[in-house]
Amino acid sequence: MPLTDTFLKTVKYTRTDNKPQREYDTDGLYLEITPKGVKKWLMKYKRPITAKENRLSFGTYADVSLKDARKKRGAYLRTQFMPERHKMMQWYANYLDGLQVGNVVSVRFGGAA
Repeated sequence: MPLTDTFLKTVKYTRTDNKPQREYDTDGLYLEITPKGVKKWLMKYKRPITAKENRLSFGTYADVSLKDARKKRGAYLRTQFMPERHKMMQWYANYLDGLQVGNVVSVRFGGAA
């Protein structure tokens, strides 16, 4: 059953073994509650080639709402389950935006001058 905003506001840590408590949404998104009461958004996914399980953090519940976490999850799912590639491409786009055209040096590939 998908999570609701009302449930997330009232949920408390209830485990007795000091392990993180997880409240699952859909498509790998879940809220992890630590023994200290910190609520973190995480997404579980498998890499397409190696099928290894990975987790991606979206931030804390105080900073990222349920709606925003679902939007982020959707954006990562659309990148063919490669969140690290999506993050790298975002960083590279931001880097290129910061460059000024006058500072770009042209590079010649192959062959002698």
